[in-house]
Amino acid sequence: MLPRALVVEDNPEIREFIRETLETRGWQVSEAENAGVALRQFRQQRPQLVTLDLIMPINDGFDSLHLARLINDEAPKVVVLVVSAVGSQQDIADFMHKHGIELFDKSDPHLKDLFARIDVFFHEISSQNP
Repeated sequence: MLPRALVVEDNPEIREFIRETLETRGWQVSEAENAGVALRQFRQQRPQLVTLDLIMPINDGFDSLHLARLINDEAPKVVVLVVSAVGSQQDIADFMHKHGIELFDKSDPHLKDLFARIDVFFHEISSQNP
């Protein structure tokens, strides 16, 4: 069975790019365009991985950090990777690190660091479930 991932991103082009890249790496992927939809999908599908945009204009009462904390509280083994264009701001990076949330800069045209981290996680869960 393929590992499951949830891509939470308001920009449809970026969301599609991340989804397609994950699928080519062996993930079963669902998508959400805001945090409210993401929380419902997370609770229904229980993915092992969530990529989460930090800033989304429609959040249904949840901001991304609140969503990340809810996911962490409900399923601490789920890997949440925040993807944002504000990753270079030191105060945001410090806040993420303090709360154990990994932050990746989406301004990188290839998001190579994000996908390298996802590949490591994929190998970790694959070795646990041979």
